[in-house]
Amino acid sequence: MLPVLIFGLRVPAIVAVGSDALFNFFTKIPASLMHLMKGTVRWKVVIVLAMGSIPGSIVGVKLLMNIRHLYGNGVNNFIKSAVGVLLIVIPVLLLFQKRIEERIANRPPTMKGFAGMAAIGLGAGCLVGMTSVESGSIIMMLLLLLYSFPPKVNVGTDVAHAIVLTGVTGFLHFKLANVDPRLVLSLGRFHSRRSGWIVLSHACPDALAAPHSVRAALNHGSSHAVAAVNHLHDSSMFQFNNRIC
Repeated sequence: MLPVLIFGLRVPAIVAVGSDALFNFFTKIPASLMHLMKGTVRWKVVIVLAMGSIPGSIVGVKLLMNIRHLYGNGVNNFIKSAVGVLLIVIPVLLLFQKRIEERIANRPPTMKGFAGMAAIGLGAGCLVGMTSVESGSIIMMLLLLLYSFPPKVNVGTDVAHAIVLTGVTGFLHFKLANVDPRLVLSLGRFHSRRSGWIVLSHACPDALAAPHSVRAALNHGSSHAVAAVNHLHDSSMFQFNNRIC
């Protein structure tokens, strides 16, 4: 969602980071509860990751604040560059995930591995604090170097840890006024209907086409970001309601 906010809706990058972090916190809660009920969360791993990621998030947010103090709005250019680099680096690193999975199977955590997990959490926390870019895929890939559980357990553990990381990051950015509550609420409305859109789009293939008025709103920049998201949500739902037989 972050690239859409920054490069699509033209939200100021530092506001996009804070709003996206808080938005991710709320969206992770239902998934985490589902994994918790299914018993696919390894809480020891979550705790160890959080021991690194919480300080890392604090460091990342403070680094952004120092950059903003020194360079003012130049912090937005720094965030854009960092996000652009991560969007290239992350897919490249994920190319090696399958090779790692093939070589490692059912390796339980060790004390040495726990230290490595904390270090992974520290690095991931710093990245999320500065960019809020989802680091879950990288965390899971790096954790495979230290232990291996079934994929559903890895996913459940990562989602549970993401609640802690995004919660801390979102709170820090909120305290520093880097969060637009209206934007978070608008994204929540949009996200809550996304699953329904996907299902209904099979029956109405052209129902998700953004109307001209939405595209025009996007072109007006960050001041119209909230209106654009709300308009897209309302317009799409109106089209669906009229097309369903």
